Amino acid sequence: MYAIKVWSTKAESSWYLMRHLKDNVVHCYGRQSRAEGVVKHLLEKNLRMRIEITQDFSVAAIKRATDKRHRQQAQENEK
Repeated sequence: MYAIKVWSTKAESSWYLMRHLKDNVVHCYGRQSRAEGVVKHLLEKNLRMRIEITQDFSVAAIKRATDKRHRQQAQENEK
């Protein structure tokens, strides 16, 4: 699994993982190419952003993202 690490300032310790605004679940990507596509899009919008792809994030964050994905798929199947 991959996530996107974003720095809010130039300080090395000021990073966070990109999350959904409403539920604060970390955006996780199963394929590196999908994460790279998002990074490319973000950099096109703002070249000065400091972002990178990482695999270094907690198992709990992966579980929350997976649970969210399963809930969304279940809702789509009900429709």
